[in-house]
Amino acid sequence: MPSSSDAVTTSGRGATHGAAWGATRWAGRHAGLLASAVCAAVILGPMLLTRGFWLHYDMVFVPHLPLSDTTLGTAGQVPRAVPNDAIVALLDLVLAGDITQKIILLGAFLALGAGVDRWRAPVLARVCASVLLAWNPWVAERLAIGHWGYLWGYAACVWAIVGALEARRARTRSSDGVAAGRAEAETARRADSAGEVDAWIDTDRARESVAHRDADATHARRSVAVALVMSAASGSTGAVLVALALAAVTFAPGAGRLAWRAGWRPTLRTVLAWVGLNASWWWPFLTAAPSDAADAAGVEAFAARSDGAGPVWTSLLGGGGIWHAPSWFAERSSAPIVLASALVCVAGVIAARRLGRGPITALAVTGLFLAGASTVPGLRDVMTAIVLHVPGGGLLRDGQKFVALWVVPAALGWGLLIDAEVRRARGSILAPVALIGGIVAPLVLLPGLAWARGGQWRGVDYPAPWTQVARDLDAGTNGATLVLPWSTYRRYAWNGERTVLDPWNRLLTGRVIADDALAVRQGSGVRVVAGEDPHAAAVGRALVHRSADELRDAMARADVSRVIVQTDQPDAAAVADLVRRAGATPLAAAPPVSHLTTWSVPGATPRPATPWWRAIGLVTSIITAGVVVAGTSRGGVLRRKRCTRAPERLS
Repeated sequence: MPSSSDAVTTSGRGATHGAAWGATRWAGRHAGLLASAVCAAVILGPMLLTRGFWLHYDMVFVPHLPLSDTTLGTAGQVPRAVPNDAIVALLDLVLAGDITQKIILLGAFLALGAGVDRWRAPVLARVCASVLLAWNPWVAERLAIGHWGYLWGYAACVWAIVGALEARRARTRSSDGVAAGRAEAETARRADSAGEVDAWIDTDRARESVAHRDADATHARRSVAVALVMSAASGSTGAVLVALALAAVTFAPGAGRLAWRAGWRPTLRTVLAWVGLNASWWWPFLTAAPSDAADAAGVEAFAARSDGAGPVWTSLLGGGGIWHAPSWFAERSSAPIVLASALVCVAGVIAARRLGRGPITALAVTGLFLAGASTVPGLRDVMTAIVLHVPGGGLLRDGQKFVALWVVPAALGWGLLIDAEVRRARGSILAPVALIGGIVAPLVLLPGLAWARGGQWRGVDYPAPWTQVARDLDAGTNGATLVLPWSTYRRYAWNGERTVLDPWNRLLTGRVIADDALAVRQGSGVRVVAGEDPHAAAVGRALVHRSADELRDAMARADVSRVIVQTDQPDAAAVADLVRRAGATPLAAAPPVSHLTTWSVPGATPRPATPWWRAIGLVTSIITAGVVVAGTSRGGVLRRKRCTRAPERLS
């Protein structure tokens, strides 16, 4: 007879076994999230383990980003980082700036894996897909240039594509099962009237079939809703990527295509949601002060380029090809590496066609066409005309970003391919080879991304006096602040001489006048793409001419009341003398270690209050986000209730 101690031991073993089984099931359901978390730890490790900011190129975070008209998109200027900066500013209200940066970068990787987990696919397929999505030239080069908003848009693209593919599958199952479901319902109705017991079996089967189809549709709808909200929060690039992805997958020919007669209502709802969610950036663009900002030189300057050995199309096929040469990785100068990366993506896209030949082909063609159009002589003229003359056409200027529409299906297909090969080789030595190779291949093809690009990205702290200088300037500034010497990017000794976008645009609450032209290296020369601010252009001309009178007039037209001269930058002494001759007077000296001098400019007029109508876009986005979230949650509840009805009522 077993003793009580044996019973306790057995119970303890059962509890332990149950906990282990529960943990295993959780890991299986979140395999993509776990895989992307591991990749994020390997890439972002140095930043996650220490305090400080990563500052390189456009990767600019500050200790406390002000919540101002500029960050909210209500300043009347062309929106550059709206609503990205507003989200960062809100986080900075409760977190230190470097913690905000860590959360945002880590969150982008985790969002990738979470999006893959929405995909109803085997565990191994989701793991391999997540690794390739997190570790590829597209992610590496965008991280190197500092486009963290693009990473969130890319993650939203994963949610959108997975959701749209799942919606097509649900529609296919629904159309295939309608006849069978109605036949079962009719059988159940007849049998029930005859009093047969089997009627309840048929009724339950019909209910279960409807419930599964409805659950799939709700699952897909929620994925798309998350994609819409996430892309709107990431900015204009993410929003355009998601719009293109949804259109390509939803309306591509093939099984599950959304027919217009049956699908115009959900299509209209999705379009209205997209428009409302993204009003925070398109409304400021439409209502901004008019300017002839578009520069034809930008189309060629920002066109995709070969980031290593081989032609530009080979780079694009592998997910690379960014125009920014400093963001290229050394290993891609090897032709076998570039070719292997391209072959991995091509094999993935081919394998992904089992998810739907029409939608995968539409995604691949759309992504590659938009990415490479500016590199083709005839198409470059068309793209230039669109950028110059079509409102919002500038979104097509940096074409390489659209390779994301190629990389996402390639990663999903890569996961399916590796899973199929492992199953086919089960029981042989080839199975573990395929397993390890499928997971490790992306890392082997781009080892330079590991550990903060081999330690090149390092955490730093801003000089302590900078925050105080920023507070003093904000407290005493009626007009704009001019930042000199004239340069878009800086190199600071305290930042390891790494090139970074001038941080003073984000350190100050008020309006900042700074150089917004962009110099792009092309071969042995440099091409300068004109900026968008006419006041900045006038200041730039005055500095080129070394004319104190021109500078005085330009500052007066821009309502400049303060000037910052960064004395550790080239040409600082000459610029400070020009500012003095233009009539500015020195303010209280900042600490010498800050390498800053500040000046007061007389005659600036206070800026008028922001008109209420400039906030229409922001308010519209917030209201729409609430409606989308509430509608998605309520829709799931209603559909679960609907599934409990009799099957004949669901026909």
